[in-house]
Amino acid sequence: MENAPAWRDEHNQSLVDALVAKGKAGNSLAEQIRARMKREKTAIKLGKAFHAIQQRDNKHAVLKPVATNAEDVDEELDFQATMVPAMAASNRERQQECLDTPSMEPVFVADFGYLADMAAALEVINGTYVAPDDMNAYLVELFDMMKMPDSIRAKGSLYCLVDTAGNCAALK
Repeated sequence: MENAPAWRDEHNQSLVDALVAKGKAGNSLAEQIRARMKREKTAIKLGKAFHAIQQRDNKHAVLKPVATNAEDVDEELDFQATMVPAMAASNRERQQECLDTPSMEPVFVADFGYLADMAAALEVINGTYVAPDDMNAYLVELFDMMKMPDSIRAKGSLYCLVDTAGNCAALK
């Protein structure tokens, strides 16, 4: 078996020579054929690895997530029925991290809304917003910093619509 690599190389070289001799499209250069053979070999390796992970019958989980249950004990989640509630609880916990922040306090939400789409947002930019007394001091300081400087206001609004012709002209 010590000569196996040499025999394989000799066989592959004869295969490459035969394919080049046929002269079909895509087989005109030996380098092209060797590159294709290498890609095919890699694809076979990846396929075998995939089947090993899937364990052919796909009854076993590829990943085994671990979650802490109600008794503070780590448990391995093997099935979709146990994974989905654990993932949903984790998502809810992460997405609600901002609930106790100053920007979610009722006094802020009443003036600005959840998306800052109310008149108070424009008042902050214009520098005319008067914060209620019970507003968080750091938010009030932030509002002062968010006022648009007169130098920017003097320039007027920007026309930001770019059409195809303008885009092509800018790239030349």
